[in-house]
Amino acid sequence: MKEQTPELEGFFPLNPDLLCIADIEGNIIKTNKTWSDILGYSARELKHKKILDFVHADDLNSTIECMLKSVGHEKVANFVNRYRCKDGSFRLLEWRSHPKGKRIYAAARDITTIAEIDEKLINSEIYKRSLLSAIPDMMFVFDINGVFIDFKAGDDKDLAMPKEMFLGKNISEVLPESLANQFKNGVHSILNHQPVSPFGYQMQLQDGLGSFECRMSAFGDSKVIAMVQNITKRKQSEEALINQSALQKVLMRISSKYINIPFSPKCL
Repeated sequence: MKEQTPELEGFFPLNPDLLCIADIEGNIIKTNKTWSDILGYSARELKHKKILDFVHADDLNSTIECMLKSVGHEKVANFVNRYRCKDGSFRLLEWRSHPKGKRIYAAARDITTIAEIDEKLINSEIYKRSLLSAIPDMMFVFDINGVFIDFKAGDDKDLAMPKEMFLGKNISEVLPESLANQFKNGVHSILNHQPVSPFGYQMQLQDGLGSFECRMSAFGDSKVIAMVQNITKRKQSEEALINQSALQKVLMRISSKYINIPFSPKCL
């Protein structure tokens, strides 16, 4: 230990991680300045304290289990717990330890910021997925060559075919020629910063002919997203109203002829 002391003295101040030497009972023997920089404690405040004194109550059991491994001369890597700062807040630390004789040599990295970023990304992803799940429309993502690379269906019944038949394939391999050309032209126009008007089309579904309306927009620099709405029921309602209106006009023409016939008692 005495031979290693000068090396440790030179190494401790330079390392950005929290370095610590403790005995097998968990008593802190030596720390580096990073402890003060990150947690706020001075070397004097830490000396003769136990590692467990600063651990979050909810992480005590797992930390004790980890320390028992070290006492049993097992190396510990990537163990994470919450450590209390001098101001009462907590930082998330990722530990590595190496037992040697009656000493435990440990290094901890502050991953609080990384964890917060990960949590924000996860929450953001959950938020986006929640929004997507609330949208009843279908969404298809095409790459620059017109290949289906992703999709989301509000209702699988709206799909004209199973996903295995179109994912990873070019539009031309999946759709009828005229419709495929319309989609491919849309992808080309969108990626060349030219607007594409919504367009309607029909596809054969399991329960009959379906009517759809498509809106396309850029998704990054090299992808296009197509929002497709099933408007079959709306079209059917519109056709029913047109047919009803036409029928009413016919009935009005017929009734008007009878209304103009003079009334005569002899008809009785």
